[in-house]
Amino acid sequence: MSIYVITHKYIENRPKISNFYKWLYVGAYKQNNKKNGYLYDDEGKNISKKNANFCELTGVYWVAHNCEDDIKGIVHYRRFFTHNVWSEKEENFYKESDIRKILEKYDCIVSDRMYFSCGNIRNHYKKHHYAKDLELLKDVISYKCPEYLEAFEIAMSKNYLFPYNMIIAKKNIFNDYANWLLGLLLELEKNENISDYDMYQSRVYGFLSERLMNVWLVHNNIKYKELPTVQLGSRVRYKIRTRLEKHLKMPLHFLAMIDAIGEKNEGQY
Repeated sequence: MSIYVITHKYIENRPKISNFYKWLYVGAYKQNNKKNGYLYDDEGKNISKKNANFCELTGVYWVAHNCEDDIKGIVHYRRFFTHNVWSEKEENFYKESDIRKILEKYDCIVSDRMYFSCGNIRNHYKKHHYAKDLELLKDVISYKCPEYLEAFEIAMSKNYLFPYNMIIAKKNIFNDYANWLLGLLLELEKNENISDYDMYQSRVYGFLSERLMNVWLVHNNIKYKELPTVQLGSRVRYKIRTRLEKHLKMPLHFLAMIDAIGEKNEGQY
């Protein structure tokens, strides 16, 4: 089993976690000073040079094509699946035995759902990103895998998604998901013009992929297990808000907006 911790920078004080967690540096094609203790997404079969637009998906691609472990997944350098959202102690992160036990009953593990305002995912995306991207994506689905169109409409009607592109699954399921997801987005890239997008909006394929996970889960009747995540260094307010939203099954719009602004300004995955 390998769970890859996605990072786009070197971490001075890395969490002391089990060795089945492996650090994967994405966008590594532009990193000349490579250090021990990291894997790099520009080695082997890769799309590292697309990182500015595909975000952690260059890591998803790398894992799908360069890892043959029976179970594999993606987390982030500041986000881990946890038993205790109120603590950032590494002892609360999920261990290999925990993950194997869950995957005896479920197809995959995803992040706890995140609720959005604006009625549904389609409206939320159009409000915060470029509406044309979602419509172009639908067009690509219609000719590349039309059997997913119904699931696309169902997923876009929901007011939640499973964020961060964090997923752990058995090898065949992970690879099926990654190949489907990247196949669509690489095709979409051929039809896109994002030359006038700012640095934030240029992460378009990362944003779209979070919506596509819903589509894949719906169409394939995937049996998934939602697990809470801890965001290292986050404010107590963020932890309280995400827990309240899960309980209420609705977004606390004003607090969410403040946190989203902070996320945008950080420019991080």
